[in-house]
Amino acid sequence: MSFASELEAFRAFARLYPDRCVLLVDTYDTVKSGIPNAVKVFREMRDQGLSVRPAVRLDSGDLAKLSKICHTMMLQAGLEEPLIVASNDLNEDLIADLKRQGARINAWGVGTQLVTAYDAPALPGVYKLVALWQEGQWQPRMKVTSNFEKATDPGRKRLVRYYDGDGQPLGDILYLDPETWATSGTIEGRAQKHPHAVRRLENAASAMELLETVFQEGKRTGDVPVTKAIRERMLAHQSRMPEEYKRLRNPEIYKVLLSNRLGEMKDRMLINPEGAA
Repeated sequence: MSFASELEAFRAFARLYPDRCVLLVDTYDTVKSGIPNAVKVFREMRDQGLSVRPAVRLDSGDLAKLSKICHTMMLQAGLEEPLIVASNDLNEDLIADLKRQGARINAWGVGTQLVTAYDAPALPGVYKLVALWQEGQWQPRMKVTSNFEKATDPGRKRLVRYYDGDGQPLGDILYLDPETWATSGTIEGRAQKHPHAVRRLENAASAMELLETVFQEGKRTGDVPVTKAIRERMLAHQSRMPEEYKRLRNPEIYKVLLSNRLGEMKDRMLINPEGAA
């Protein structure tokens, strides 16, 4: 509002940032003034010989509808490959919904709900005792309550991930520390919440142990990986995960099973916590 008109404000902004000019078109009236004024400025820049990709930002209103109108108006004005940025408290659910509506948005300005951990502002964590060192060996321990869902998995464990022939994860199995495991074929385990129930991972082609010791007797056992390396490793693992486990709505539940031996131990301890071996 420091300028006489929206058009003059756009022109001033374009003069300051000719190489990265993104115009906010919803300050007054998106369709009647914002987009038409943005079109005028980008055409003027093109007539001046400036090579710039026309770019606008939508920050309010019906983003799906307005993006379609904006895309059509810019193409009709001869502005090819327009960049349409959307913002306004976006999160993964809103973005997925806008995509389902066919929004012509090709850049997402996610701020508040990304940097503030909006849906999970705290990360609760609780240590659970699973074994005690007694008489020269580890004795398994398990929390047993009236709420069966809160029962923990006893004993020191190792975690193994199984992959199919294409390198996609089939599921994970928790093994007791001294156990050995098969690396391929049909792998049998027990359901974590119902350890008497047998489950299977079919056609496993390879296996990889996931847990690594990083602290031992209060000291680090290796170098600390840099943030970039952690990110790259996470993205590599994530890319191998089938899409049905990553969708926002009704995702497939990824299998995490107990080994037969661990499942049998848990079943016994649920019935008689003091009598488990």
